[in-house]
Amino acid sequence: MTPFLIERFLNGTAEEVVPGIVTKGQGGSGVVGSGRTAKVPKGVLYELRQMYYDCTQTSNPIAMRALRTMVPLSQIVFGTDFPFRTTAETARGLDTCGVFNAAEIKAINRDNAVRLLPARFKS
Repeated sequence: MTPFLIERFLNGTAEEVVPGIVTKGQGGSGVVGSGRTAKVPKGVLYELRQMYYDCTQTSNPIAMRALRTMVPLSQIVFGTDFPFRTTAETARGLDTCGVFNAAEIKAINRDNAVRLLPARFKS
């Protein structure tokens, strides 16, 4: 998979988007409805909620709870920044962060990506 294809679907990692960009995107105040422009008539938060996010380097409970509040589980996928963090380290963080149950972790680890990119997962 090329980075260009991935960027069509993934906005970024949870650590980059939640909560910093959400707050700044709302006009810096965090108040929903502030900072809207003609280019973003429904607001930045609305647009951010349309994106998919990976959990690259973001398995800490604070970032993951914030992401889980912002988007449904179906928009969170597994990601890693190898060699900076290994797949095992990211997986261990998801398992121990206390935000997701076993079925939700399974969805993040594989099921959401299969649903998003079914052609990539054909047997």
